[in-house]
Amino acid sequence: RTGARTLLVTQNASTLGELSCNPSIGGIGKGHLVREIDALGGVMGTVADASGIHFRMLNRRKGPAVRGPRAQMDRDLYKENMQRFLLKSDDDDGAGAGEKGYCLDILEASADDLLLEEGVGIETLAPLADPADIADELFSNGNDKERERLEKAQALSSAKANASNRRARIRGVVAIDTTTQERIEIESATVVLTTGTFLRGVLMIGHDRYSGGRHLRDSEEVEPPSVGLALTLERFGFPLGRLKTGTPARLDGRTIDWDAC
Repeated sequence: RTGARTLLVTQNASTLGELSCNPSIGGIGKGHLVREIDALGGVMGTVADASGIHFRMLNRRKGPAVRGPRAQMDRDLYKENMQRFLLKSDDDDGAGAGEKGYCLDILEASADDLLLEEGVGIETLAPLADPADIADELFSNGNDKERERLEKAQALSSAKANASNRRARIRGVVAIDTTTQERIEIESATVVLTTGTFLRGVLMIGHDRYSGGRHLRDSEEVEPPSVGLALTLERFGFPLGRLKTGTPARLDGRTIDWDAC
């Protein structure tokens, strides 16, 4: 929206706006994030307003600090509205990604790795402040607990300890074309990673466990994970973890005898 030319790299443009797990927007932990996205000009809140089927303010009986707006989405409608915005061309009426001054291009490819400039004197990937220095300052004030926490962080992200292998500056992305499997190098001054469940992702169904970023809806096909990108981040000392989504089973309402309930 500021005029910067932007490229969105996604494995499959037809899955843009797909709500993979619980189809809700907001909540106790994320409601404020949706508002921040909206304040910065993002469309998540706007699309949610146009696609919601149930809106609720959680913890209404409690204080304002713990209240959270949450909206349940119609998955098909949310996806349709999001794609209508992102894929809108200059010839279409109304606002959209193709609107003049809103410079968004979309490339169907998998972000596989980062293009880096590495060498002496380049410290961009290192922390702005060394956790050890902060820990020493806090220790002098008698905060032993915080010092212990920061000393653990030091082992993972210390600018001094990892200076020899953290000297790098991102200059772009390596992508693999979804159709041709061709390797594409994309130069960029700024790279934003939206990893979702794809960063060295693992899928688990019962006792079965296999690599993948996400199952396509109503299909046995699996979108592949981004392994190369995870390895690069790991090489530069970024701590990597995995959060289990715990997606519950869905019941088809058409198969339930509601009169017997």
